[in-house]
Amino acid sequence: MIRVVTCYLTGSEAEMVSALLMEAGFEGIEEQVDAVKAYVTIEAADQLDLEGHIAALAAQFGFTYEWETLEEENWNARWEADFQPVAIEGRCQVRASFHPAQPEWPHDIVINPKMSFGTGHHATTYQMIQRMLELEWSGKRILDFGSGTAVLAILAEQLGAAEVDAIDNDAWAFENAKENLNLNHAQHIRPLMGTLSDLVQESPYDAVLANINRQVLLDSAQDLRQLLAPGGLLLMSGLLDTDKERVLELYRNNGFSLVWEGQQEQWLCLQFE
Repeated sequence: MIRVVTCYLTGSEAEMVSALLMEAGFEGIEEQVDAVKAYVTIEAADQLDLEGHIAALAAQFGFTYEWETLEEENWNARWEADFQPVAIEGRCQVRASFHPAQPEWPHDIVINPKMSFGTGHHATTYQMIQRMLELEWSGKRILDFGSGTAVLAILAEQLGAAEVDAIDNDAWAFENAKENLNLNHAQHIRPLMGTLSDLVQESPYDAVLANINRQVLLDSAQDLRQLLAPGGLLLMSGLLDTDKERVLELYRNNGFSLVWEGQQEQWLCLQFE
């Protein structure tokens, strides 16, 4: 069973609430014109007291909200009704399996989300894909950290990466990633369920893709530094512009240099070496 909360608000406050919902433990976020929808399993909602968390956010930001409960298959049917293909830079299309194939796209990625974040609709995923299309991935060993749907891992392979590890600590995301890898006939991507500490015995990565949230990124700077090869690339999103200075200071103190930054709405995408 899935719990869904619809928070009725718009503009910059919607962006902030989306980020806070992700940090609180919601497993899927959908931004609409006049609302933010957040999805979570009943078990996680109870364990994390997310109803209390929503009530506190509503008091802080002054929005109204409503909860509903869905069967898993009804949640997926809702995604199918709402999910439209995403086109990025005329080079990459992210679509669901029920959309027709578009052979003219250089990169045609099939994603059936099933409560995993990362379809290309959100500004964070969109910017990650947009920047990845500008970089060189041929022959590299890549880690997709907090892989969600595995859309970034799939694109990395399509762009020439030799090996890709896609890791997430959420069971929904892990199972969804495996399904999406099969849909895209991935050959060089290894789905993993776990955390960065589970990768300490792995060979260094040439690049890490981290589209997660501020708190995880703040907690992971040292681990990411250890997992990256010297001169390695770290591309991250899931941050609001108000997070920038804190993140920059932390990562610079851990040996990273900022080499590029992008912004869409209030969401940042940062590239470090």
